[in-house]
Amino acid sequence: MVENFEIGGPYNFNENELLLDVNKRTTCNLILTDSNEKVFFTSSGRGAINIMLHNIIKEHQNINKVVLLPFYACESEITPFKDNGFVIRYYKVKTDLTIDIYDLFQQINFFSPSIIYFQSYFGFDTLNNIRRYYNYLRKENIFIVEDITHSWLSSFKKTDADYYVLSMRKWLEIPDGGALISTTHNIDQSCFSNIDYHKEIIDNFIEMSINKNLYFKSKDENKKSRYMFLVKKNKKILHENKNIYRLSDISAQILNGSDWEFIRDSRRQNYKMLFNELNETINFKPVFNHFPDDVVPLYFVILIKKDRTKFQKALINERIYCPIHWPIYNEIESIYSKESLNFQYQILSIPCDQRYNELDIKRIISTINNIN
Repeated sequence: MVENFEIGGPYNFNENELLLDVNKRTTCNLILTDSNEKVFFTSSGRGAINIMLHNIIKEHQNINKVVLLPFYACESEITPFKDNGFVIRYYKVKTDLTIDIYDLFQQINFFSPSIIYFQSYFGFDTLNNIRRYYNYLRKENIFIVEDITHSWLSSFKKTDADYYVLSMRKWLEIPDGGALISTTHNIDQSCFSNIDYHKEIIDNFIEMSINKNLYFKSKDENKKSRYMFLVKKNKKILHENKNIYRLSDISAQILNGSDWEFIRDSRRQNYKMLFNELNETINFKPVFNHFPDDVVPLYFVILIKKDRTKFQKALINERIYCPIHWPIYNEIESIYSKESLNFQYQILSIPCDQRYNELDIKRIISTINNIN
């Protein structure tokens, strides 16, 4: 067992994956929610949302274009609704990441949305307090959408919403990957039957992977600068591009060939070590105080009580890179008080994915416990 040089940061192809044929036409055969699902594999979650909105607007041309989103959301979830002419309103999420039911129904009464966008967070079933209202919401002619990006590998039930959207790039070494899923609605693919994958994103990811692998071997900072430049370039392409692309063949090959049992087990084992060892201190506390058997975690999430920037920099100094969820948008900050947004100012996500072994997790634990 060898400790990783760096922990966190972008996924990359390993040397064997770099030998795959990017032009070998491959159909993704994953079942994501249910054997009866209808699914359209896209290059991104953003593309999946756009196809969903195409379906809804085509069937309901006079729809009231108002959507309710959780105020813990990222730009890739928000932008497709803006691009399709929707007015966006937000509902509160509590500090345990479950929905504030009272606030949600207040927003429904005020704004009469046609779509409510729900999200379960970090692999946990944070929607368990809202699903009993789905039938009522449907009778009010509201489309129910669940974003399962954080929870698609967890085993709790995911068959009650009208649509599910998913981005898979956060989970393993693929350059692209999203999906639109439904068990109740047909997905009209007629406008998207001839779309191709985004070649530039794939080419950049391959070059990025070559440079990251070389950096890990040589510790050449020029290689790191190059691979980080390519990571940022791909993010910019995804952010600016409004076209819809299909899932690339190389991502489909990796998704079909991945050892999902290993991925699930590794994440659970790593999370369990962090969960057992990182108890609340004067510096931080874990967001979740339980770890159910049906959860496959995305990250181990903590709240920093004092100076998050200082805490994060202390981890970076030990080559441990921890992302922050989520950006705070002006339209949200203007609606809710700073006190109600404290969660977003404190949250930090600790890597626990399948790239890391026991030595890596012990290093994370030791580093965090030694931060003053």
